[in-house]
Formats: sequence, C-alpha cells, structure tokens
Amino acid sequence: MEETKNEVLEEKEMNNLKKEADSNEKSTFKTRFVLPLFLVFILVCLVGYIGYDKHQENASEVKEAIFQEGTIYGAEIVLQNIFREATSCTPLPMNNGSLEINIIAVECLSSSGLSPSEQ
Repeated sequence: MEETKNEVLEEKEMNNLKKEADSNEKSTFKTRFVLPLFLVFILVCLVGYIGYDKHQENASEVKEAIFQEGTIYGAEIVLQNIFREATSCTPLPMNNGSLEINIIAVECLSSSGLSPSEQ
C-alpha cells in the first residue's frame, strides 16, 4: 500500500513537472517567436508611416515649386504682351477695379511731336 502511495505521489509529481514544462515551452515560444514578430511588425509599420509622411512632404514641395514657376511664367507672358501692345503705338487700356488707365510707349508720343506733358 505504501508503494502504491509512493507511485501515486511520483505520478502526481511527474504530472506537475510535465505541466511546468509545457507552460515553460509556451512562454519560451512566446518570447522566441511571437514577441520578435510583433516587434518586427511594429518596426515595419513605423518605417512605412515615416516613408509615407516624407513622400507627402516632398509632393507638396514639388507642387508648390510648380505653382511658383507657373506664376512667374504667367507674369512674364503678361509683361511681354503689355510691352508688345504699348510699343505698337496704340493705347492699351488697363483697369484695376475702379482705376482705369491707358498705356502707350513714350517713344510713340515723341514720334508724333508731342511731349508727354502736352498730351
């Protein structure tokens, strides 16, 4: 009977050891595989977010540069047209709200024999 008790105690002890070993294996699996995979996932997400943010920042800078170049080009075209029309000796009417003026080249006035103050 005592041998049976010893066997039962040994069997219980073995079961407890197996349970501890199983729980250690599970925690080892978590620390060896799950945690590093989670950290790699977080790292990939972080790098992706930073890359996307930099791309958006660069895209807005490119759009702003294109807008500025277009504005400068448009102003140059307008000035070229004003100079061309003003030197053709025909008055070029321009207005800004309630203010309206006629632009003409000074050379056109002096070729007609009139000074700008007499005009």
